[in-house]
Amino acid sequence: MNTRAREGAPSARAARRFRATVEYDGTEFAGFQVQPGARTVQGELEAALARLTGGIRQPVDGAGRTDAGVDAIGQVIAFGYDGHLYVTTYIPAKLLRIAVKDGKPGAITELKPSQALDHADALRAHGSGLLLIEGAGRLDKVAISGDEARIDVIKDGLAEPVSVTQVGDTGWVAEGKLSHIIGDNKGKDPGPFTLKPVALPK
Repeated sequence: MNTRAREGAPSARAARRFRATVEYDGTEFAGFQVQPGARTVQGELEAALARLTGGIRQPVDGAGRTDAGVDAIGQVIAFGYDGHLYVTTYIPAKLLRIAVKDGKPGAITELKPSQALDHADALRAHGSGLLLIEGAGRLDKVAISGDEARIDVIKDGLAEPVSVTQVGDTGWVAEGKLSHIIGDNKGKDPGPFTLKPVALPK
């Protein structure tokens, strides 16, 4: 079985939200919001929280944002954590939840998707849910409630996608062309590899 572990996200039933007040010297930061290739306050907070939650990275929401070099006193942030790790299997396509306690894996539950999955691949935290890549060509939004997973297609018709990374309100989807490695197109020139921008729902 080909199992790929991915970052977790809060489930609709069990998610807990926490509020915290932070202050920081903004001299060495490129502002609050996460930016590719730059050190930001949000990025540092998310990385620090991941070290406390067994490596499960959760998005941090800020009540406001600061620009590069700007300090903050009494800024409110919020974040969630439900203690679970979410995992996909590629063949057969499944979405699993692994209970985590004290950094150790517990019970594994197969979640019931609202529609059949086809080559479930990359899984990323997104808001209070997940982003999921299906090798059949789809980028999905996943909302988990109990043992069920609601699948909403954000974008279809992608060429053999393998991964997605969120930058702001955009999901950058990598088209991996796996059929040129293990499929019908093996040995053929795959041409250029591309990253496709996809607008993400709020």
